[in-house]
Amino acid sequence: MADSKIPDILVQKGRPGKTEGRNVNMPLETGSTMVFDTMAEFEAARDARYQSGTIYYGRYGNRAVYALEEALCALDGAESCVLASSGVAAVSCTLMALVKSGDHLLVADNIYGNTRNFCETLLAGQGVEVMFFDPMAGADVADLFRPNTRALMFEAPGSGTFEVPDIPAVAAACKAA
Repeated sequence: MADSKIPDILVQKGRPGKTEGRNVNMPLETGSTMVFDTMAEFEAARDARYQSGTIYYGRYGNRAVYALEEALCALDGAESCVLASSGVAAVSCTLMALVKSGDHLLVADNIYGNTRNFCETLLAGQGVEVMFFDPMAGADVADLFRPNTRALMFEAPGSGTFEVPDIPAVAAACKAA
């Protein structure tokens, strides 16, 4: 995408269509339970609850969330995206989608503490072998890969330590594995 289009996208995407008296910015919604006029409307929303843009229950998303997702998709040229309530939630969902019992997961030793706890307790408890490695290992991380290594995770800079790994070397090791 041409950089000149970014300001237009930031101003236009994720905003309601032209109506009189609308807010400049999408208002925040803090509700959880939604009210429907009819049982048929409720059932239709329930059946479509996993589709972006559906208003069903606050945990599934709301207008402000969907507006931001639309803007992010436009900026990245993506078909869809999912917002998470925190970095730990985003990382947890991603790792749970990638690994299963019997898999090997490489995780940098300097990751955020709650993410580390998630890996050590929940993932390990589900049969995922979690191995922590020195984030400054660079290309040497290749020596840690096993046939069942499913993913490698690190933060740059590292959480709390601000170490910056050799990202090109780690990426090359991953591609070669």
